[in-house]
Amino acid sequence: MGRTTRLPDVWKEPPGSISSPMDWARLLEREPTEKAFLRPVWYRAWEAALVGGAWHRPVCWLTPRKGERLVAVLPLAVQRVRGIRFAALCGNYFPFRGFHLFGSPGEAARRLVAELAGVSRFGVRLGPLAADDPTLPAMRAAFDEAGWRRVERVVGADAIVSLPDSVDVYLAALGNSKLRKMRNYWNKMGRDG
Repeated sequence: MGRTTRLPDVWKEPPGSISSPMDWARLLEREPTEKAFLRPVWYRAWEAALVGGAWHRPVCWLTPRKGERLVAVLPLAVQRVRGIRFAALCGNYFPFRGFHLFGSPGEAARRLVAELAGVSRFGVRLGPLAADDPTLPAMRAAFDEAGWRRVERVVGADAIVSLPDSVDVYLAALGNSKLRKMRNYWNKMGRDG
């Protein structure tokens, strides 16, 4: 695996046929999807705001085709999880994370998995995704058919957050290191705006 944290250079930009907002609008009119907001501008905003730490630039694009027809768009970046580098699906947690399969989901998933095989020095991380994400059945079948090993975990069953009774109870539960970090961030925001 070496020291590299970059994906192949050929993936640096979305292909010309989907690079403009109008191209995306036409593509998504032809291939309707509930994930229409997942466009290059969404991933560029995510990259500008959140890449750092475990994530490494740039966002790269895997765009398999059948002839001239685009069958999938998968934005990837390198993510380091417990010391292991993955070519990982970009974006925040579901429902704001996902990718597009156009036309026949089975065929699109098989073509996408075949192209993912070219990222041999990385593992591939597509989650977390919502359990009812419509791309999952086709992707599971395509990975299985191609002989990949898959690991699936339930990350959470709901979005309920247990809040403490008061700010004082919350602060009392934090360690000194976390409190020091919070003060430093607060002071930085005061200085930088």
